[in-house]
Amino acid sequence: MPRYQKRRYGTRTEIAGEEVKIHEQMLAQVGKVSGVLKDPTFSEFADWYIEYVKPLQKSWKTPLTRTKNIDRFLEATGHTKKTLSEFQTSDVIDFMRWRRSEIIPNKTQKPPSEVTIKRDVVCWKTMINMAVKSHEL
Repeated sequence: MPRYQKRRYGTRTEIAGEEVKIHEQMLAQVGKVSGVLKDPTFSEFADWYIEYVKPLQKSWKTPLTRTKNIDRFLEATGHTKKTLSEFQTSDVIDFMRWRRSEIIPNKTQKPPSEVTIKRDVVCWKTMINMAVKSHEL
């Protein structure tokens, strides 16, 4: 498909403009709740993040799956109440270890690949970076 051809969901310029507008709205919503800066938990921020990603991607189910994987890890380790600012590198390493040793799903009969695990981590990193930007404003 040529670069200039309009896609079903808009041209690149339209998508970039829409992304900037949605990003500003999201940062305003996440960064301040009733005038006070707030440090959300992962599950609170995941809901906002999915709403942010929905209009920008053809398939928003991929980030939804990734956030569910991280959420399952937090439930298994008992860190559901941990706020985004409290996460450290050791939590990410524990997540990668947990994901590698996770029970193999019946439908695939194979463990998740390293690339899939790294993509989960990149999604987590993107969410934390977005939360940091919201507090810088």
